[in-house]
Amino acid sequence: MSDDFKEEGYPQRRELWITLGIVVLVMLIVLVGLMAYSHLPRAGGNSNDGLTALTPTPAQKNPVASIELNRSFSYSGVNLTVTRVGEAGSYSDDQKHQSNYVIRVYLDAQNPGESPVGIDYQALARLVLPDGTQIAPQLITIPPVVLPGQKQTGYLDFPTNQQLDLSTLSLHLGKKAQVLFS
Repeated sequence: MSDDFKEEGYPQRRELWITLGIVVLVMLIVLVGLMAYSHLPRAGGNSNDGLTALTPTPAQKNPVASIELNRSFSYSGVNLTVTRVGEAGSYSDDQKHQSNYVIRVYLDAQNPGESPVGIDYQALARLVLPDGTQIAPQLITIPPVVLPGQKQTGYLDFPTNQQLDLSTLSLHLGKKAQVLFS
C-alpha cells in the first residue's frame, strides 16, 4: 500500500527544498550580521565618531555678524525659539547658495502636545527687511514635523545680495508669529 502512494523523486525534491531553505537562512544571517557590524560603534573609539563623520559642523565662509537671541514664540501649539542669527558670505553645507550673503536663523522646536504638528517652513517662514521686503528660505534643515515631547533643532538660510544689520530684521512665520532680532 505504501508503494502505491510513493511518488518517484519525492525524497529528492524534499532534500532540495531543505537545502534551499538552509542556504537562504545562512544568507539572511550573514546579511543581518554585516548590517549590524556596519552600524556598531568602533572599538576603542569615541561613541560620537560615527555621528561626527556623518554630520560635520558647517563652517562659515566670510563671516559678517552673529547675534545670540533666545527669543521664543508659539506657532500651532509648538514652542519655537530663535537661538541665534548669523550672517556670512556662505556656509560650507549650503550647496544652493547663489547670493552674496546668507542669513542663517537657528531654531529649536518643542511640541508640548500629544500629536505631531506639521510646519511648512518653506511656505510660512519669511525674513523681513526694514523696508518690508520679504525673503523666503533657501535651505531648511529643521524637520517639518514636530513630534510630541521631542526637541528638534535646525536652521533656515535666507539669501541676500547685500550685508544687512541683523538687529533690523525679523522672522515671520505665517501672518501672526514674528520675532524681532533687535
